[in-house]
Amino acid sequence: MHIQARITPLITSLENTLGDCISALNGGGDVAMVADVLTTVQQALSKLRPVIGGLAAIENEQSLALFGIQDAAIELLLSLDTTHPEYKPRPHAENVELIYSLFECLPESPPPTDNVVNMPVKKEV
Repeated sequence: MHIQARITPLITSLENTLGDCISALNGGGDVAMVADVLTTVQQALSKLRPVIGGLAAIENEQSLALFGIQDAAIELLLSLDTTHPEYKPRPHAENVELIYSLFECLPESPPPTDNVVNMPVKKEV
């Protein structure tokens, strides 16, 4: 399951729970119960922070990988396309090395998602 598919329902649940807390407080609800729910929301948000930080790091790594892929692809194109004005042929071994460098930019496996919070936060208020 994608991280976004796991985080989005949690955030929606947090938003709904906070809305229920507001309604309960406005309607003279049990303040102790609302405080308990707010504690749960706070804990869920603290668990989301590192996940979101991890997503930002992954995005940064992907940007660097895409830059490397684009750079190697341009070099390979200039080496192989005889019609290009900046055509610079390279030895076969160097072209193979460029192709390997393209593969090195790709992740071997998807990043781990075991630290993603997958708990319901909806509590009755």
